Amino acid sequence: MTKDMLPGRMIRNINAILTRKMEAMLQSECGAKVSDVNGYILGYLYDHQNQTIYQKDIEDTLGLTKGTVSKVLDTMEKHSYIRRLSDSADGRYRKIVISKDGKELAASVKAKIDEFEIKTMQGLSEEELICLNKCLSVIKKNLESC
Repeated sequence: MTKDMLPGRMIRNINAILTRKMEAMLQSECGAKVSDVNGYILGYLYDHQNQTIYQKDIEDTLGLTKGTVSKVLDTMEKHSYIRRLSDSADGRYRKIVISKDGKELAASVKAKIDEFEIKTMQGLSEEELICLNKCLSVIKKNLESC
């Protein structure tokens, strides 16, 4: 296998392009400085607003580190997109709740992210998308077991 066939560089390159393009699109289309991570977290909170969500849920679902999620949530709280509330059942935990401003932004961000992701898959058949997802799942599993 040649170096050109190894997926790490390609995945890293795609991630950089995806992040750059998505953040530019979100800033121009939604009128707010929203990173791709902010967008995915807002979307997750919006989709699960009737459930109790903790920071750990976001970390596990989005595959992000504790430090990254903590920093992003701090910023989101400063912008009044979320609130952190003490859990009445266990004061050591703080529930993450999307605010009214967060819901409004999340609705537009979520729609734009969905639209963007559909554009990224243009030209791929359903079979190719299934194959891509299977291959990426295997790579992810291999990385997690390293």
